Amino acid sequence: MSDDRVDLEVIQEFIEESRDLIEQLEPTIIELGQKEESEALNAIFRLFHSIKGSAGFLGYAHISSVAHAAENLLDAVRSEEIAFDPSHVALLCQTCDFSKDALDCVENHLSDEEMAYDGEGLSSKLKSALDEGLALMSGGATAKKGDTDSKEDSEEKTSSKKRQSKARKTAKVE
Repeated sequence: MSDDRVDLEVIQEFIEESRDLIEQLEPTIIELGQKEESEALNAIFRLFHSIKGSAGFLGYAHISSVAHAAENLLDAVRSEEIAFDPSHVALLCQTCDFSKDALDCVENHLSDEEMAYDGEGLSSKLKSALDEGLALMSGGATAKKGDTDSKEDSEEKTSSKKRQSKARKTAKVE
């Protein structure tokens, strides 16, 4: 058997397995949108992780990149670095749609290059969702810190005014 034949068989197996994974993903993503569960998050994460690894191994950079961006978003939710947002469901569904189209492209052309533009756009959206989630989480911490600082500043000003008032009274008495 020639190397080309083996490569084609490996690629076809990747396409079939990825399609099966995506078929499993979609209902789990919808379920996640109805109620956030760590089991569903973990399952979706693992499926995107599998697609990313296989696509990367075979040199399908755009499929791998989009799956990696989805995996990063899910990992941040799983580790509670960011809060789950209903908009994440739409992004994950878009990732499934992109993956299906990219697999069709691979099947027909043995390449995912035609998907470069769409892949970059979706990867950017997934990264933006992650960045926004991180900003919200750190913004909440900053706001709390700011509230504490302003309370401390207020107490400092009150103490300072009391000291100044006491100093004036003492100066008047003398």
